[in-house]
Amino acid sequence: MLIGTVQMIVFLTLVYWLAVPLIGIPLRLFKDPLKSQRSESNWVLRSHALIDRELMGNQF
Repeated sequence: MLIGTVQMIVFLTLVYWLAVPLIGIPLRLFKDPLKSQRSESNWVLRSHALIDRELMGNQF
């Protein structure tokens, strides 16, 4: 029973350390999952407005 448990731990560790890099390296090279290379921006330019204490009190 102990030998099987040790073999399972060793086998699953090897599978993890071999499978994850083999899948991750091509994905990292050929795919941009966060689409971080986009050129357009989603920022909205706004003018500087005066901060009013009454507006701050009505947040909730």
